[in-house]
Amino acid sequence: MKRLLDLIGRERDVDEVARTLYTVADGFRAPVVGAMQVTCSDESERECIDAFHSNVVEHLLPSLKFGTRSRFRIANLGARYERGAVAIAEDHYSTGEAAGAFKLMIAKVNSHVCVESTSDGRRFGSMRRYDTESVYCGALHALMDGSELPFAKELGELFRSGGKDRLGMLLDAKRVEPAYRSLFAAVVNARLQVECAVDDVRECSPRTPTFFLLLPCVTLNRKGKDTEIVCGVWQLDRRSSEPVDTYRGLGDDPSAYRLSIDRGQILLDEAP
Repeated sequence: MKRLLDLIGRERDVDEVARTLYTVADGFRAPVVGAMQVTCSDESERECIDAFHSNVVEHLLPSLKFGTRSRFRIANLGARYERGAVAIAEDHYSTGEAAGAFKLMIAKVNSHVCVESTSDGRRFGSMRRYDTESVYCGALHALMDGSELPFAKELGELFRSGGKDRLGMLLDAKRVEPAYRSLFAAVVNARLQVECAVDDVRECSPRTPTFFLLLPCVTLNRKGKDTEIVCGVWQLDRRSSEPVDTYRGLGDDPSAYRLSIDRGQILLDEAP
């Protein structure tokens, strides 16, 4: 687990993140492994999706049919977790073998933002797509631009949950550096979407003993190979009658985030 925790806040290649997750998951020696992946519908997320499939799903999950392996998937505008989804996915992977021992259930949620290196430093949120300039993530930009579309309203409710106006923080130049706004919005979104999944785990009773491993992540879409930041790691142990929950990672207050560059890679942490 230490190898996975060491990734928190540090930019890494999408395949490196997936390979590390595979190594950690394989170390559980669980007789059954299930997985759920939540991403934005944006076509730019193909690399993130493929890395998870080829490095984790193909090696750990049970065969569904014809020797193929597949994770439970959600893809929509803004990578919005749908309430109840983790319980449905958990039920799907509750095989007889899992009932006799336990299963590991991985849930990985990826928000996304683009990044370009310029003479003034790194630029987040806008990059050429095909032959025109485009924003990444379009859904999060719509949220920050005040869109009234249903997906934006849903995101807005989540960003204001728990009595915190995170959207207001992001739009306040005195609290969040405007140059980092798109990145920090993606981090907040990933964190909050996973919190919804955590709430579902706490409210449901898994059909078989289960260890849940939930990761909020942000894909950094680039002109070259994409990279990724693991924003945190939730561990929810439901293998006995005594639940044990632990979290390590970034919080959900964008005004506390700090960005630095470490050996050419983005590093995120929080002000003390």
